[in-house]
Amino acid sequence: MAQEMIAEVRQYTEEALDKVNEQMHEKAPEELKDMTPMSIPEARHKEITNIENQNVFTEVYRTPDMKVISGRWVDTERGPGVAKARWVLRGFEENADRDDCYAATASLPSVHMLLAWATAMRNEKYKAYIGDVAAAFLNANLDDGETIIAQPPPEWQPQRLDPKKGEVVWQLRKALYGLKISPNRWQKHFGKILLKECFKQHPHDSCVFVKRTAD
Repeated sequence: MAQEMIAEVRQYTEEALDKVNEQMHEKAPEELKDMTPMSIPEARHKEITNIENQNVFTEVYRTPDMKVISGRWVDTERGPGVAKARWVLRGFEENADRDDCYAATASLPSVHMLLAWATAMRNEKYKAYIGDVAAAFLNANLDDGETIIAQPPPEWQPQRLDPKKGEVVWQLRKALYGLKISPNRWQKHFGKILLKECFKQHPHDSCVFVKRTAD
């Protein structure tokens, strides 16, 4: 009996993965059509605007005793003439002794089980969706009392402080790509949102959240 159940779960999982792959390949050309052509300078400007709009940092003057983490642009092509840019900090310059950088990932058995369950119930009202949070780390707050100073991109212009009076750097309020702690802070932030929405964290897999409804 157990072997039959395992074989059935494997079959459902393979069907679900095949369906997801088909949907991804079908939607990719459509998504590329909807993308606005963007050069690398335009993509960098957009990234700086996103960082400012998310209130990721506070402007401060650099002092001699400050530890400033440097960064660099990582530019990629999402499609023909469609660029994407990320300002990524050099996380290896952080304190190497930190023990709060761990961020869990869902176990493969959990993923297989959920896909198999969704596939098995496909004739009813259950569906499996794949989502992505744009610029996820920019939403995650740093812990209270946490001080991280970062180098801004060369294209960025200070809005509050006068650069003639000293070098202006960023004191981070939220996570940025490249920081060792960013995945951990994002996971905590997203988990809090799900808990507020009445999801419950599974006791055996911290990346699985379950919400029961009357339906």
